[in-house]
Amino acid sequence: MRGACRFIIVLACAIGLTPTPAGAGNRPTPPSSAGAPAAQQAGPAVAARRPDLSVASVWLGKGTATHTDERFEPLGRSPWVGEKVSLVCDVRMSPSAPGGWSIAWYIDGQITCGEGDFMIHTPSCEFTWSFSGGTTAFIDYVPHTPGSHTYRCTVDVHNAVQESSEANNAKQVSFTVNQPAQPIPRLISPQIPGPGPQFRPLH
Repeated sequence: MRGACRFIIVLACAIGLTPTPAGAGNRPTPPSSAGAPAAQQAGPAVAARRPDLSVASVWLGKGTATHTDERFEPLGRSPWVGEKVSLVCDVRMSPSAPGGWSIAWYIDGQITCGEGDFMIHTPSCEFTWSFSGGTTAFIDYVPHTPGSHTYRCTVDVHNAVQESSEANNAKQVSFTVNQPAQPIPRLISPQIPGPGPQFRPLH
Protein backbone atom coordinates (compact mmCIF):
# COMPACT_ATOMS: atom_id res chain seq x y z
CA MET A 1 0.00 0.00 0.00
CA ARG A 2 2.91 2.38 0.79
CA GLY A 3 4.36 1.74 -2.70
CA ALA A 4 1.01 2.44 -4.35
CA CYS A 5 0.65 5.76 -2.49
CA ARG A 6 4.18 6.76 -3.50
CA PHE A 7 3.36 5.97 -7.14
CA ILE A 8 0.23 8.12 -7.13
CA ILE A 9 2.15 11.06 -5.62
CA VAL A 10 4.90 10.70 -8.23
CA LEU A 11 2.28 10.53 -11.02
CA ALA A 12 0.61 13.70 -9.74
CA CYS A 13 3.94 15.52 -9.64
CA ALA A 14 4.91 14.29 -13.09
CA ILE A 15 1.83 15.79 -14.74
CA GLY A 16 2.01 19.03 -12.79
CA LEU A 17 -0.90 18.56 -10.40
CA THR A 18 -1.06 20.15 -6.96
CA PRO A 19 -3.22 18.31 -4.40
CA THR A 20 -6.01 20.46 -2.88
CA PRO A 21 -6.52 19.96 0.87
CA ALA A 22 -9.88 18.42 1.71
CA GLY A 23 -12.45 21.03 2.62
CA ALA A 24 -10.24 23.94 1.59
CA GLY A 25 -13.06 25.51 -0.41
CA ASN A 26 -15.32 25.56 2.70
CA ARG A 27 -12.94 27.44 5.04
CA PRO A 28 -13.63 31.22 5.33
CA THR A 29 -10.86 33.51 4.15
CA PRO A 30 -9.83 36.29 6.57
CA PRO A 31 -10.81 39.72 5.19
CA SER A 32 -7.27 40.99 5.71
CA SER A 33 -5.77 38.42 3.32
CA ALA A 34 -4.37 40.03 0.19
CA GLY A 35 -5.09 36.92 -1.87
CA ALA A 36 -8.72 36.57 -0.83
CA PRO A 37 -10.38 37.67 -4.09
CA ALA A 38 -8.23 35.36 -6.23
CA ALA A 39 -8.71 32.42 -3.88
CA GLN A 40 -12.47 32.92 -3.82
CA GLN A 41 -12.57 33.05 -7.61
CA ALA A 42 -10.35 29.96 -8.03
CA GLY A 43 -12.27 27.91 -5.45
CA PRO A 44 -15.37 27.13 -7.57
CA ALA A 45 -13.23 26.33 -10.64
CA VAL A 46 -11.17 23.77 -8.71
CA ALA A 47 -14.29 22.24 -7.15
CA ALA A 48 -15.98 21.93 -10.55
CA ARG A 49 -13.08 20.08 -12.15
CA ARG A 50 -14.04 16.49 -12.94
CA PRO A 51 -11.79 13.47 -13.49
CA ASP A 52 -11.25 12.14 -16.98
CA LEU A 53 -10.80 8.47 -17.88
CA SER A 54 -9.43 7.74 -21.35
CA VAL A 55 -7.96 4.98 -23.49
CA ALA A 56 -4.69 6.32 -24.91
CA SER A 57 -3.97 3.40 -27.25
CA VAL A 58 -4.71 -0.27 -27.93
CA TRP A 59 -2.63 -2.95 -29.65
CA LEU A 60 -2.04 -6.68 -30.00
CA GLY A 61 0.79 -7.88 -27.80
CA LYS A 62 3.06 -10.92 -27.67
CA GLY A 63 0.73 -13.40 -26.02
CA THR A 64 3.21 -16.30 -26.01
CA ALA A 65 5.97 -14.46 -24.14
CA THR A 66 7.26 -16.18 -21.02
CA HIS A 67 7.71 -12.96 -19.04
CA THR A 68 4.60 -10.93 -18.19
CA ASP A 69 6.08 -7.56 -19.20
CA GLU A 70 6.84 -8.89 -22.68
CA ARG A 71 3.12 -9.37 -23.25
CA PHE A 72 2.78 -5.56 -23.36
CA GLU A 73 5.13 -5.36 -26.36
CA PRO A 74 3.42 -4.98 -29.78
CA LEU A 75 3.17 -8.18 -31.79
CA GLY A 76 4.47 -6.29 -34.83
CA ARG A 77 2.64 -8.46 -37.40
CA SER A 78 -0.67 -10.11 -38.13
CA PRO A 79 -1.57 -12.98 -35.79
CA TRP A 80 -2.25 -16.52 -36.97
CA VAL A 81 -5.36 -18.59 -36.41
CA GLY A 82 -4.86 -20.43 -33.11
CA GLU A 83 -2.04 -18.15 -31.93
CA LYS A 84 -2.35 -16.69 -28.44
CA VAL A 85 -1.93 -12.91 -28.37
CA SER A 86 -2.63 -10.26 -25.75
CA LEU A 87 -5.24 -7.52 -26.06
CA VAL A 88 -3.44 -4.52 -24.57
CA CYS A 89 -5.18 -1.37 -23.34
CA ASP A 90 -3.33 1.78 -22.19
CA VAL A 91 -5.59 3.52 -19.65
CA ARG A 92 -5.04 7.11 -18.48
CA MET A 93 -6.67 9.08 -15.64
CA SER A 94 -6.46 12.85 -15.27
CA PRO A 95 -6.00 13.92 -12.62
CA SER A 96 -7.36 10.80 -10.92
CA ALA A 97 -10.59 8.86 -10.72
CA PRO A 98 -12.45 6.95 -8.01
CA GLY A 99 -12.57 3.18 -8.17
CA GLY A 100 -15.58 1.07 -9.02
CA TRP A 101 -15.66 1.59 -12.79
CA SER A 102 -15.28 -1.25 -15.30
CA ILE A 103 -13.01 -2.01 -18.24
CA ALA A 104 -13.98 -4.39 -21.05
CA TRP A 105 -12.38 -5.86 -24.18
CA TYR A 106 -14.30 -6.39 -27.46
CA ILE A 107 -13.59 -8.37 -30.62
CA ASP A 108 -15.74 -7.44 -33.64
CA GLY A 109 -18.11 -5.57 -31.34
CA GLN A 110 -18.66 -8.56 -29.01
CA ILE A 111 -17.33 -8.49 -25.47
CA THR A 112 -14.72 -11.16 -24.74
CA CYS A 113 -13.53 -12.80 -21.53
CA GLY A 114 -10.20 -13.66 -23.11
CA GLU A 115 -8.74 -17.09 -23.68
CA GLY A 116 -5.53 -18.62 -22.39
CA ASP A 117 -3.50 -18.03 -19.24
CA PHE A 118 -5.01 -14.67 -18.29
CA MET A 119 -8.80 -14.59 -18.50
CA ILE A 120 -11.68 -12.78 -16.80
CA HIS A 121 -13.75 -15.23 -14.79
CA THR A 122 -16.95 -13.21 -14.39
CA PRO A 123 -20.30 -13.66 -16.14
CA SER A 124 -20.11 -10.15 -17.66
CA CYS A 125 -16.50 -10.45 -18.91
CA GLU A 126 -15.74 -7.09 -17.29
CA PHE A 127 -13.00 -6.20 -14.83
CA THR A 128 -13.90 -3.71 -12.09
CA TRP A 129 -11.12 -1.18 -11.57
CA SER A 130 -9.95 0.00 -8.14
CA PHE A 131 -6.87 2.04 -9.06
CA SER A 132 -6.66 5.84 -9.07
CA GLY A 133 -3.63 6.07 -11.38
CA GLY A 134 -3.05 5.27 -15.05
CA THR A 135 -2.08 1.76 -16.04
CA THR A 136 -1.65 -0.60 -18.97
CA ALA A 137 -3.68 -3.82 -18.91
CA PHE A 138 -4.16 -6.90 -21.07
CA ILE A 139 -6.00 -10.19 -21.36
CA ASP A 140 -5.07 -13.15 -23.55
CA TYR A 141 -6.99 -13.91 -26.72
CA VAL A 142 -6.83 -16.65 -29.36
CA PRO A 143 -8.24 -15.79 -32.82
CA HIS A 144 -10.05 -18.67 -34.54
CA THR A 145 -11.38 -17.04 -37.72
CA PRO A 146 -9.08 -15.76 -40.50
CA GLY A 147 -9.72 -12.40 -42.12
CA SER A 148 -10.26 -8.82 -40.94
CA HIS A 149 -11.30 -8.10 -37.36
CA THR A 150 -11.50 -5.22 -34.88
CA TYR A 151 -10.33 -4.96 -31.29
CA ARG A 152 -11.77 -2.29 -28.97
CA CYS A 153 -11.10 -1.47 -25.33
CA THR A 154 -13.61 0.57 -23.30
CA VAL A 155 -13.28 2.08 -19.82
CA ASP A 156 -16.08 3.14 -17.48
CA VAL A 157 -18.46 0.90 -19.41
CA HIS A 158 -21.51 1.82 -17.30
CA ASN A 159 -20.69 5.53 -16.81
CA ALA A 160 -20.03 5.12 -13.09
CA VAL A 161 -17.74 8.19 -13.06
CA GLN A 162 -18.89 11.70 -13.95
CA GLU A 163 -16.10 12.78 -16.28
CA SER A 164 -15.05 16.00 -17.92
CA SER A 165 -15.23 14.16 -21.25
CA GLU A 166 -17.09 10.99 -22.20
CA ALA A 167 -15.79 10.97 -25.78
CA ASN A 168 -12.39 9.36 -25.10
CA ASN A 169 -13.42 6.24 -23.16
CA ALA A 170 -12.77 3.79 -26.01
CA LYS A 171 -10.24 3.12 -28.73
CA GLN A 172 -10.35 0.59 -31.57
CA VAL A 173 -7.84 -0.97 -33.93
CA SER A 174 -8.27 -3.23 -36.97
CA PHE A 175 -6.16 -6.32 -37.55
CA THR A 176 -5.97 -9.27 -39.92
CA VAL A 177 -5.78 -12.91 -38.86
CA ASN A 178 -3.84 -15.22 -41.20
CA GLN A 179 -4.42 -18.92 -41.77
CA PRO A 180 -1.18 -20.85 -41.06
CA ALA A 181 -0.01 -23.72 -43.25
CA GLN A 182 0.04 -25.95 -40.17
CA PRO A 183 -2.36 -25.63 -37.19
CA ILE A 184 -0.78 -23.95 -34.18
CA PRO A 185 -1.13 -25.97 -30.95
CA ARG A 186 -3.44 -24.21 -28.51
CA LEU A 187 -1.55 -23.52 -25.29
CA ILE A 188 -4.58 -23.57 -22.99
CA SER A 189 -4.90 -25.36 -19.66
CA PRO A 190 -8.57 -25.36 -18.57
CA GLN A 191 -7.66 -27.28 -15.40
CA ILE A 192 -5.65 -24.28 -14.12
CA PRO A 193 -7.69 -21.11 -14.73
CA GLY A 194 -5.85 -17.83 -15.03
CA PRO A 195 -6.02 -15.03 -12.44
CA GLY A 196 -7.79 -12.51 -14.68
CA PRO A 197 -6.48 -9.44 -16.52
CA GLN A 198 -2.88 -8.47 -15.91
CA PHE A 199 -1.70 -4.88 -15.59
CA ARG A 200 1.26 -2.63 -14.83
CA PRO A 201 1.24 0.97 -13.56
CA LEU A 202 2.48 3.81 -15.74
CA HIS A 203 5.89 5.20 -14.80
